[in-house]
Amino acid sequence: MKILHTGDWHLGHTIYDYERDREQAEMLESVVEIAGREQPDLMLICGDIFDTSQPSAQSQRLWADTLVALRKTAPDMDIVAIAGNHDSPSRLEAYHAPLKQLGVVILGRIGRNSPPDDFILEYPGKCFVAAVPYSYTRNTPENLYAGLLEEIDSRNTDGLPVVIAAHTTVIGSLYEGHRCDRPDGGMEIIGGIESMSLADFGRGYDYLALGHIHRPQTLAGSDGRARYSGSPIPMSFDEKYHHGVTIATVERGSVPELRMEEIQPLIKFEDIPSGAPASWPEVRSLLEEYPADKDVYIRLNVKADELLSPVATSEAAMLCKDKKAKFCVVNLIKGETNTAATTQRGLRVEEFRQLSPIEIAERYAAERGLPFDDELKSLFNDVVDICHKI
Repeated sequence: MKILHTGDWHLGHTIYDYERDREQAEMLESVVEIAGREQPDLMLICGDIFDTSQPSAQSQRLWADTLVALRKTAPDMDIVAIAGNHDSPSRLEAYHAPLKQLGVVILGRIGRNSPPDDFILEYPGKCFVAAVPYSYTRNTPENLYAGLLEEIDSRNTDGLPVVIAAHTTVIGSLYEGHRCDRPDGGMEIIGGIESMSLADFGRGYDYLALGHIHRPQTLAGSDGRARYSGSPIPMSFDEKYHHGVTIATVERGSVPELRMEEIQPLIKFEDIPSGAPASWPEVRSLLEEYPADKDVYIRLNVKADELLSPVATSEAAMLCKDKKAKFCVVNLIKGETNTAATTQRGLRVEEFRQLSPIEIAERYAAERGLPFDDELKSLFNDVVDICHKI
């Protein structure tokens, strides 16, 4: 069977107050076109459909229109979507009943005592899917994946392929473009989610479709069976790699055939200078000479050895006033710091503006040694949701 594996659409995402609706609409048109061309049996959308738990009306409309377009272009394709850590489980599940009529199954929430049937989907003649939305550890049943695979095995009398869809961080994944924390030298936390090992997913699946990490990759040690599809287009300047969706051909007991269908972003990200940072006068000169008709997001990488002019940001904005280029930020870099690396302590303005409230709170607690367990995280998210409604 053929699977179109995607996720991390982050609808409603902005870059330094630049809205990306036009880019995201084109991105999703590409996804629909790929689905029409490939005619997969199944599409897996592995979380972070929206960039925030309170998506705008425009973002929700884009989501709904895309599902309708997918149904038209690939009428025999089943669609499964799960919530990511950026999504509101209750908001996503509000779509459950009407979307089911379109052949779309959406799973948003996990309960500590949730039965296996909440997550197991059987598509006769095609496959079994264990679809597990993101949840805090305290809300997740113990040995969840092993239990789901055991239950599926008891039902899978026809030897159908077994697929897991999940939104999480896996140890050993390549996470360029994401923030990584390691509180007190413990487990890596990437993008606000604690790492888990491949062994935690148990044995017996033929393909593990993952969301959360934006870099497309097949995980080492998985025998080619575990993959992040990555985000279809870049979400930050530091995601300097190709993006797209994954097409997986899966058979029971065999290593899946995987290939990436690349998607070109409508507007690209560009650093000035592209190599090592330069002094402000040098960077300003490069910006003055930048082509007026090139539509890109621009980050200026400036050496932080000397005090930056207080009007540098205003100067940069003025220099781009009559250009298509979208000036985003002056990025001060000390010494030999790699601009693509993620800092462990301290945040540049650029990094801060890309974080969700819960990620900022988690980082603050980790750096100060404060307790911030799953219960506090859940309460914090409840407060954020209330604030959005005020």
